[in-house]
This record gives sequence, C-alpha cells and structure tokens, in this order.
Amino acid sequence: MKAFVHSFTHLNKAKPATKLVFMEDMVATIGGLLAFTAVLIAHFTGFLQAEGIASILIGLMMFYVVGKIFLDNARGAIGETDEEMLNHIALIIAEDPDIKDIQKVEVIKEGEYLHVEVIAEVDPKQTVAYIDDVRDRLMKLVLKQKGVREALISFDEDDGIKTWQGVNEPTMSDETRKKLPEYKK
Repeated sequence: MKAFVHSFTHLNKAKPATKLVFMEDMVATIGGLLAFTAVLIAHFTGFLQAEGIASILIGLMMFYVVGKIFLDNARGAIGETDEEMLNHIALIIAEDPDIKDIQKVEVIKEGEYLHVEVIAEVDPKQTVAYIDDVRDRLMKLVLKQKGVREALISFDEDDGIKTWQGVNEPTMSDETRKKLPEYKK
C-alpha cells in the first residue's frame, strides 16, 4: 500500500508521459471494476440503467485524464513559471559569497525542462576573469538542479541597493540545506 500512496503523492512531479500512462491505467482499472459492478447490478436487480451510468462515468474519467494531461503540456508550451524551483535557484545564487544581490531570476517551464535566467550583482572591483569563474561555478550548480536544461547567468555591478529579499541571509536551517544536492560543507 505504501507504493500505491507514494504514487499518488508524487504524481505531480512525474513527466507528462508517465503521468498519462499512470492515469490511463488507473481509469482502466477503476473503469473495469465499475463496469463489472454495473453488469452485476443490472443482472441481479434488473436496473439496466446501471450499465449506461457506468459507461458515462468511465467516459468522464477519461475526459478528465486527457484534459489534465493536455493542460500540463499546455503550461509547458506557453512557458509557465515554476515557482518552487525559482525560489530554490534564487536561494542557491543568493547564498554564493560573490553575489551581492539578485536583480532578476526567472525559471520558465519549457515542456518537461526548465530554462533559468539570472541577473546578479557582483563587486565591480573584481576582474572579468574572476567573475567568469564565478559564472562557471554558478552555471555548474544551476545545471545540476533537477529538470534544468538551459541557464543564462548575467552580471551587473553592485549598486548598493538590495533588490532581492533575503539575499545572503540564511533562511534555511542547516539540516534542510544538507538535503539540497549542491550542499558541500
């Protein structure tokens, strides 16, 4: 039963194709049980409409599955923002000691994958070579995150005005931070 419960709790994290197969199989199983029950009811009670009602319910379940998967795919096609991953990536960037502030973070869902854009502020006294090393380090970190396929990290000089809230302030406990894949202390 534990696997059954986990499959439902983590369904929203599955890829659309996996979700479609899982939900279609679930509808087929429930539909089979429903049809079997309707045939038994019709046979033993004479309530023949039970078969029609079961057919309508199975059709509605299939309509729901197709609609749900279509909407999930449409969200990816129109470029919906992934808020959970946006907050995660903003935290990763903000906790870097060379980042003074963040001007912009965007995490756009493109199909199954994520596209990340970041504009961060750095110390203007640093050399271009040093900032390039910072960018390479951050790119590796961002591209290691689940589902991230592309990343664009740009820099601007620090203007001394905090744009992003919570920048470089520990907002996670050390225990929670250790669970993140990029944590190395």
